[in-house]
Amino acid sequence: MADDCDRLRVRGRFIKKDRFKKSTRMDSLNESGKSIQWGDHDYGSRGELPSEPTKEETPILVENIASNVTVSTDIGQSENISWNEGRRVVELEVLAEQLFCNKCNTPLHLKDIVGEMRYGLGSLLEVVCQICSGMKLISTGKRNEKGSI
Repeated sequence: MADDCDRLRVRGRFIKKDRFKKSTRMDSLNESGKSIQWGDHDYGSRGELPSEPTKEETPILVENIASNVTVSTDIGQSENISWNEGRRVVELEVLAEQLFCNKCNTPLHLKDIVGEMRYGLGSLLEVVCQICSGMKLISTGKRNEKGSI
């Protein structure tokens, strides 16, 4: 046990001499490879040190900075997308089991879809019955107990 004090250690574990040399060499290479960055990123200036920021910079005039800014208030962009555009994950068995009217028990058709509510890659389809004009929400996939797809 007295010899244990003389043994080489890396991260608290005993190692052999050749592993110790390799570990110290890698540590020194890692330390020399670090470069000083003045910002959050280097943008491809690898191998070169970024230039030091200057204290004398040109002032920016901000008097009428928002005079030509337009802000779009169109929140419901997904409402403008038709139900037959885009991609979705559809479980055919779940969809087929729901394609009937609850009121008159007649089959519903995909051509009678009038709207859609998207939830990620799944959605709820609003289908109108041609006979009784009742509307039914049809899920395109299995839903959990909280109602999410």
